Amino acid sequence: ALTSLSIEHCLSLASLPESLGQLQALTELSIRSCSSLLHVPTSLHALQAKISFSRSSCVFPPVTVCGQGSDAIKTFLRDAESTCTNLSRSRVMLLGDGGAGKTTLVWGLQWLEAPVATRQQLRGALRSRLKHWTATDTRAWLRELDPHLKCSTSKSCAWCDNSQPDAPASFSELLSTTAAEIQTAMQPHPPSCRVAERVELCVRFLTASPDDDPDQVPADPAEELTRLR
Repeated sequence: ALTSLSIEHCLSLASLPESLGQLQALTELSIRSCSSLLHVPTSLHALQAKISFSRSSCVFPPVTVCGQGSDAIKTFLRDAESTCTNLSRSRVMLLGDGGAGKTTLVWGLQWLEAPVATRQQLRGALRSRLKHWTATDTRAWLRELDPHLKCSTSKSCAWCDNSQPDAPASFSELLSTTAAEIQTAMQPHPPSCRVAERVELCVRFLTASPDDDPDQVPADPAEELTRLR
């Protein structure tokens, strides 16, 4: 019977079979320098063998557990087998400062797969939030946009240099305009101002209805959502 198994420098090895846990005569299992092996079967906890990992990239069990020795590895695998549940879909955790745009990014990602009714709910929720923005909130957001969007005459453009006396209106004012009034409400700004163009796309998206001409709505609304705060 096999009593000792050493797996070394198998750079393409990505997994081990569950049946490995049935090798009851095994007294030693050593896994070393297998950079593609990220996960080992939970059945290994049933082995009588001493298990060791060295120079491993394994994340299940994690390196911190592997460093504690064979007993810790078996305990981890035993607990994982009895308490863990495989997820049916991936989950993502977004971390960042308050106001960094985490919630809006989630909305943008949800938009990609959402049915029409859900899209309208997302649009309405974002519109409701921005209606509470003051002119000061709007100017703070504009200051955080990519500087490369500013036009060449930024010192005379209220959208690029919003310290001007005729600084931009609040989003609540812009959202109360009709599609035909948006451009007038956003004046004055140079024709080449990409900051104003970005704001106009956002406003058109937020005020669009399901019956609007799709050519008048941003081609990639999810992208516009992620640019809002």
